Amino acid sequence: MKKSVLKLFVTTIAMAIVFSFSGIGVFADETAPASPKTKSGVVRSGGIEDYELPTAETNADNGTTLANGVYDIPEKDFTFEGGTGKAKYFCTKVIVKDGKAYGEFTTNSKSMTHVFLGEKKGESGLDSDNLDLFNPETNATGKDVYPLKDKKVIIPVKLNGKTPFAGRTTAMSDPHWIQYWYTIKLDEPEVNPEEIILTPTNKINMFRLVSAKVVTEKGESYLVFALSGRGYEYIIKDDVKSAEKKGDHPENWAKFTINENDKYEFKIPFDKKETKIPLVAVSQKYYDMFKAGEVEFSRCLYARQVVVDLEKKTIVSDNYHNFVDLKVDNKAKDLSAKSAVIEEVGSPFANDFERNLTLNVKNDSIDKLFLGTAVEAEKAEEKDVIKLVENKFILNKLENVETRFPVAFHNKKDGKWYDRFMTVADNTLKIRKTDEVQDLEKEIEDLRNKLSAEKARHMTVRGLKVKAAKSHKFTLTWKKTPGASGYIIQVKKPGSKKYVTLKTLSGSKYVTLKYKKNKKYGFRIRTYKKIGGKKVYGVWKAYKTLKCK
Repeated sequence: MKKSVLKLFVTTIAMAIVFSFSGIGVFADETAPASPKTKSGVVRSGGIEDYELPTAETNADNGTTLANGVYDIPEKDFTFEGGTGKAKYFCTKVIVKDGKAYGEFTTNSKSMTHVFLGEKKGESGLDSDNLDLFNPETNATGKDVYPLKDKKVIIPVKLNGKTPFAGRTTAMSDPHWIQYWYTIKLDEPEVNPEEIILTPTNKINMFRLVSAKVVTEKGESYLVFALSGRGYEYIIKDDVKSAEKKGDHPENWAKFTINENDKYEFKIPFDKKETKIPLVAVSQKYYDMFKAGEVEFSRCLYARQVVVDLEKKTIVSDNYHNFVDLKVDNKAKDLSAKSAVIEEVGSPFANDFERNLTLNVKNDSIDKLFLGTAVEAEKAEEKDVIKLVENKFILNKLENVETRFPVAFHNKKDGKWYDRFMTVADNTLKIRKTDEVQDLEKEIEDLRNKLSAEKARHMTVRGLKVKAAKSHKFTLTWKKTPGASGYIIQVKKPGSKKYVTLKTLSGSKYVTLKYKKNKKYGFRIRTYKKIGGKKVYGVWKAYKTLKCK
């Protein structure tokens, strides 16, 4: 009997020890969550898209070399410490996305409201000592504070190290914070010393990096990055004007490959001293159209950039920002513009393209500028007036700076507005008084012709229809293109690979001569516009092939 009692006592003590170190908490009406049985480090079925991960900036060291996925955490690989009450926290899943780890924590206490990634203030941890974490009067939360929902919360986590966190409870009469610690064991791949993982930040949606790294292969460094979308076929390490000048040479560009996450990935040469890197993204859609002769080469090119900080291990994507110092040819001495800088953001044909002009002015009498005439400036609202700040005027979102545009300045001594005109061409800002406009007419006309010619080169014909009549003829009709002077029709005859000019006309209909029966003929049409006595041709846009009846 004594042996049986002794055996029962020893067994009870052993079980108590096991439970005290296992991290399992079962108390009263509180039940610990069931633990998964899968092996640590094995990715679960179900993806990271099933979890709403926090996006706020964090001080947590949650970087990891693990691949994207959801990982089960067995009981033996999670340790929970701290507190003297019944409340416990459990972590059974770690979600990894883009080199960052997040843990799904569950508590057995319905009184827990928030989790803080750090250490509480004050021995008692009262709300009054921790208002920077949570203010009960306003419900405002501080940095790295996360609310629980249904006793669950997903937070950034550090792997393989004892880490402090605090939980806020309302179980007592005075809500307070309790200090805890957790340790999550999860094997991570060793970091290649020749590989630097970068954390991406995106300032534009049309060029979103989902991952990036710097790798060294055979002594050469490369920047490798993946994009969220599949709109770009190539990346050119260059600025857009230089890339356009060099022309169509895909053998010198970085073509996408598909990585393990099914994303388009690009690899470009990289000098570790580089920070701001100009890039040109080549649109897959428009590059195909260019090869078919439907658009100009420049239409394929999108001006982008990345800024790399190897010390902080970050990379920021954005539209390309190009700054050009301008010479100032100023005959309106009263404006006193000593220097100027023009900034171009993005690609000229893109919807979000910006062109901003900064004027450095030294004249105590001038305090305001207006993009328009003096008459318009007098009627303008205050929000539309550009004020002098640190001797600078900044004119945002200018359109056609190569065409003369009016600018009015305000003299604070006499309270009057005065007209001036500006143009920007060949890296020179020209400023003229109103009574000198006549001297600029020829220059302005040339600039207008240049702008009109550029627009004419992008003109396209729409709505081409070709009908075959029994008389062995074809009837071509199309929609008129606004601004076009006329049209050129070409035909490709059976057995020929080349188009030849068939007719030049100004109307929107043409009937051909008789052709051979049961033979296929190809037709195409483009616009032309007369500018300065010369014809400027548009794009071969409309193509049709039909059999002669």
